[in-house]
Amino acid sequence: MNEHLVLTIALPLLGAFLLPIIMRSSLAMGVWIGPVVLGYGCWTMANLWLHGNGQPFSIAIGGFAPPLGINLYVDAMALLFAFATQLLGLIFWPFKLDQDTPKRQALMLLLVASSTGLALSGDLFNLYVFYELVAVSTFGLIAASSSSAAYVATIRYLILSGIGSVLTLFGIALIYAQTGTLNLAHLAQLAPDQLNNDLGLTAFLAILIGIGVKAELFPVNTWVPEVYATAASRLSAFLAGLVSKLAMLIILRLLLLIFHQPEATQVILILGILGVISGEFAAWRAKDMRRMLAFSSIGQLGVIFIAVALPDERGVLAVLALSLHHMLIKSGLFMLAERWGGSLERLRGIATTSPLAAGLFILFALHSSVCHHSPVSGPSSP
Repeated sequence: MNEHLVLTIALPLLGAFLLPIIMRSSLAMGVWIGPVVLGYGCWTMANLWLHGNGQPFSIAIGGFAPPLGINLYVDAMALLFAFATQLLGLIFWPFKLDQDTPKRQALMLLLVASSTGLALSGDLFNLYVFYELVAVSTFGLIAASSSSAAYVATIRYLILSGIGSVLTLFGIALIYAQTGTLNLAHLAQLAPDQLNNDLGLTAFLAILIGIGVKAELFPVNTWVPEVYATAASRLSAFLAGLVSKLAMLIILRLLLLIFHQPEATQVILILGILGVISGEFAAWRAKDMRRMLAFSSIGQLGVIFIAVALPDERGVLAVLALSLHHMLIKSGLFMLAERWGGSLERLRGIATTSPLAAGLFILFALHSSVCHHSPVSGPSSP
């Protein structure tokens, strides 16, 4: 069963390339390839969770042992986020049929495959490769809206992601030049002697800002309101609910395994606080629902960054709890926003016209507001 975990990345990648070809011959068959592949991924990970021994393990792909070979590192947190990736990909699958359906579905499979790779990869270089695949698939899905606003948002996102990629690669290059390896387990052993210095801190800051583009980190989060307001609601829900958390997971792993300097934690704390302040003030002033949710997402990611700065296991528990909470609530709010066309004015009177949707919106909104106060209320808050 452990070896089947590789297929949860390989099959969506293969499907992404074959799906447009298959849909030329059989549209019905092509539409269901994605759900079948993602359903298999959910089943595989659920079986591993239920019948595994609960201990972390590593998978050497192709029989080449790390640090030379590609390996997947699977612990409870990685498996949880990988399962969430496959499940949300299935929930937000673009079933709508039109001339752009093959492109959207292929890019969605590519996004799911690369996001799963981000959750499971045990090597810094492979994390970078999957990070780039996430970016490429996201660019295509945003631009698929075929509106001028979507194209402008895509260009802004492309520029910031390009800068983030360069910074990430620079940080990785510094680490490799200092240690000669990019395997996370190996780096954890070498870090106290070789990376607990100014060079290591510089590498961490470069990776933090680079990966922080996807994690909606202040100040490299200016793309968020434009993209979330113009992209399809399903894509906005997937990006805000999951992709930002996967970027946060990478940062948390680097902090726990490699970079133990207090300066690194202090930088994260300061940027998290600035993210909360800037995001919530902007959300308060927003007139469009989807922009309000986008700015609110920035603020809530700031709260999660603050949780990262908490010491020992409290920070890990807080990050996990807040990430799962934000994943569910924010995705639900973005999907509900589609119902009212994104306008805050159209919320007036919805209790009488759509009582169920109004109830869900109030429930999600209340949970979202609670998220801002729970993680920093005291030592027992996680």
